[in-house]
Amino acid sequence: MVFVGEVLEKITRRLVKAPLHRVVSPTKGTRYSVGYFQGVSMDTRVAEASAMYKYPQEVLDMQRAREGREGDTTEFRLVESDNLPAGEAVLNFKLKAHPLVAYRFYPALFPKFFPDGLPAKYASMVH
Repeated sequence: MVFVGEVLEKITRRLVKAPLHRVVSPTKGTRYSVGYFQGVSMDTRVAEASAMYKYPQEVLDMQRAREGREGDTTEFRLVESDNLPAGEAVLNFKLKAHPLVAYRFYPALFPKFFPDGLPAKYASMVH
């Protein structure tokens, strides 16, 4: 089984879809799996990569049919971070999601994401 990630979904403008990742552990026995994660080069800009590829109309028609079956009527859009190098975009996402990590390990970047300081629920966790 191969799962593609969200970056490949964006680069292909949703032609290749990233499924929701979830793990269901067996109620009996042991679950074995081997994970292998591969990303794009850290300097890849998703917006530029997305514009590079042209797909045959037949393939685009299959994509539209799949989206219709799934009830997906949202328009594909790139976001501002898709213009950044992938490494910077991933770091930004992680630091926004983890204020304490940004505060402790990335003090120079911290004010960019949290100009008003640590959110109140984290302030008591800092010594």
